[in-house]
Amino acid sequence: MGAAQGGSRGVGHAPREHRRVTFVLTDAATAREAREGQTLAPTELLSVAGAVRSDDRLRRLGLDRFGVLDRGLERLGEAAAADRVRAARPAAVVLAGGRDGEGGLADLIGVGRRLGAAEDPVRVALVRDRTQDAASVLRAGAADVALVGEADESLPMALEAALQPDPTGGPASPWAAIPGLHWRDEQGAVRSGPAPRPARAQGAPAWDLVDLNRYASGGGDPGELRPARSGRRAPRSATILTSRVCAPGCPTCHRSFGSSARDRSVRDVTGEIRDLVHRRGVRRILIADHGFDGRPSRAAEIARAIAKLREAPGRAALTMEFPKGLRGDGLTPEVVEAFLAAGVRRFPIHVVTASRRLQRLLKSNIDLRAAASGIERAVAAGSALTHLELRLGLPTETAGETAATIRWAQGTAAHTASFLPGRDVDLGPAWASGEGDEHDDFPALRRRALLSFYGRPRRAARLSRSIPRLLPELIASARPPLHRLVQNLT
Repeated sequence: MGAAQGGSRGVGHAPREHRRVTFVLTDAATAREAREGQTLAPTELLSVAGAVRSDDRLRRLGLDRFGVLDRGLERLGEAAAADRVRAARPAAVVLAGGRDGEGGLADLIGVGRRLGAAEDPVRVALVRDRTQDAASVLRAGAADVALVGEADESLPMALEAALQPDPTGGPASPWAAIPGLHWRDEQGAVRSGPAPRPARAQGAPAWDLVDLNRYASGGGDPGELRPARSGRRAPRSATILTSRVCAPGCPTCHRSFGSSARDRSVRDVTGEIRDLVHRRGVRRILIADHGFDGRPSRAAEIARAIAKLREAPGRAALTMEFPKGLRGDGLTPEVVEAFLAAGVRRFPIHVVTASRRLQRLLKSNIDLRAAASGIERAVAAGSALTHLELRLGLPTETAGETAATIRWAQGTAAHTASFLPGRDVDLGPAWASGEGDEHDDFPALRRRALLSFYGRPRRAARLSRSIPRLLPELIASARPPLHRLVQNLT
């Protein structure tokens, strides 16, 4: 019987092996992960674990042991994952899905329902955003309580309340004051506390709870991974979040992280990076912020700290990468110099569109002139590949706006470019999904854009001069840019 329905599973006098909290990433391995061994470390869940571990509430309860079970990494079915949790004999289990939508929710519910016996640990489900439904998790019997939104501050409060002797589930429940918490009362009705609120601070991930050697290294582009289980071991990598917010002003944001950015202190970020490099042997730092160059002075300060680490003997191979892309308009001389000193070998510039109207709808508001200057600055430095990513055929995009995007890309100094379909980009409440557009043949549109971009003689000359220096990076990034170029031009 769940804690939220009258069953007490307190830890007051539990044996020491019960004084444990186990965090479970409930996502099953995708077909690609199962085939190629490509799984990324669960940075967000590790951040929550780090925040919970440092909270005084759990220390007072005697909870001093923590573990992480990554179902996808271990290739476990639902029943096997539940058995692995029971074997650790925790007082509480925190269930979290890394994927949005129904797929991630189904995996969470599947594992949670297997842990519903009276002797099983208290189950707290983390339901990240509006794409998932806390009530459906509770009605399916997959959790005792469900927490919506950021969990750094609310999860310790929820664990403290759930593990107290004889909690009640009525209106006076100790959970009623916990932001974002949902539970079922004694009659089975789903109740909720105050609306979730953004955490005031983001904790450093508890990297010591996982073995980084077992995870894949992120590739140069989002979705492109270098498998951990390959004949040639890739450099150990770690993903860093220096601030907590979705893409700046994104109209489709699920708002689980709030609507305003909260930066971690530079000191905290650089301390985490030093720990990863010195103690865990990390050689690739992946900055997962969207548009990391959006605040140039802060980006340069973090990059200079990485550059200083590279000066130590044996650390020259340390690199800094941006899997979520850069804005481009923050590439000031100071930032470009700091990035190159930090081992940046690739500048991925994600502009999306050159249309002012569409940029306003997306709330990206990139200064296109400054972005073009930043790209030229990075190319002139001569030691890194600059790749441009745009989208064509966005909803409501006119033929003139498409032509403007292609012209802007052609006019930049970028080494390579990719043009992706924009039909599925959500522009928010300012447009209706049924509205038509002027683009029915995206392959032809992309072919036109690629011919325009790569057909410029100056670009061909620049590439030929740069190839000797950039050959290693060009080979590493042959998919997607060069591979797609050949595929789409033929």
